Parts: sequence; structure tokens; C-alpha cells
Amino acid sequence: MRIFHGHALYADYRTEVLFRDRIVAIATPAVIACYGASVPALPDKVLIHTDWGTDYATGPDWSDLLSGERVIDAGAGLHVATSSAAIQCALAGLGVALVPAMTAKHHLEAGRLRRVEAPEMRIDRPYAVAYPLRHQGLADRRELGGMPQAPRERSLIRQFRRPADRGRH
Repeated sequence: MRIFHGHALYADYRTEVLFRDRIVAIATPAVIACYGASVPALPDKVLIHTDWGTDYATGPDWSDLLSGERVIDAGAGLHVATSSAAIQCALAGLGVALVPAMTAKHHLEAGRLRRVEAPEMRIDRPYAVAYPLRHQGLADRRELGGMPQAPRERSLIRQFRRPADRGRH
């Protein structure tokens, strides 16, 4: 089984969409206090740019978000290679990042990061799971994101527990 984001490399596998995400602008409360919460008013030097890679050439960037409201100096600001690096830079107070909402969810809920006033941008490609065709679906797999284990797997797991552990779940 493989969880992946938005490509069609698994034509010989059964795939199921797990969820669709959106891009949001985030920053620490301190950065927002210093520069404001409105993206159009932010100086270019505080924008964290993510290189989504060649597979995601259409990935959203600051120019997409601002839809022609202003020209962004792509040479200003920090450049990173991944969404996780953009989140870490935002957590360090280095600027404002565009990231997938689910990736930053726990930081937003904990208050370490806050949303900056900007429209959300939907990500065109879903997150999905691929598994061999011989499996009937996610119910046959081990727990994934809160889904219960199939009864057959629970019984197989019990067989391999030490006698002292049997009966515990």
C-alpha cells in the first residue's frame, strides 16, 4: 500500500481518494504582529517561496494567490524545496509560507502558526492510497487514519503476541 499525492503512476493498482487539500498562507503570531495579516500588504522579503518540483509546475505560488494585484519579486524572500521546510521556516519566524492546510493543521490548532488573510487555493490533485488489485479495499488493510483494523488482521496480530500480551488490544 502507498499513500501518494496526485499522480497516475498506479494504473495497475486500485486507488481510492483519501482527501483533497487546499493551500493556505501561514505565519507565526510574531510575524503577523510585525508585518500585518494582509498578504497584499506584506513586503516581498517576508514571503517564503516553495519550489513544488517539476511534477508540480502548476503548483500555486504568491503570484497565483495575489492574482495580479501586484508583481512579486521572486528573488526576494526565502526559497525552500518542500512544504515541510516552508512550515519549519514559518515556525522559526522567517516569514509567511504557502502550505497545504492539512500539513500545518496541528501547528494552527496549537496556535504556533496562524492563518494570514488570503484566499485559500484548492489543490487540483487529491491525496490517495494505492494498493494491489487483489485487495478489496481499505477495510482489508491495517488501521489508517482512524479506520479500524479488519477482523482477520486483528486475529493474525493476536497470534504473534506473547502469551502475557494476549487479550490486550
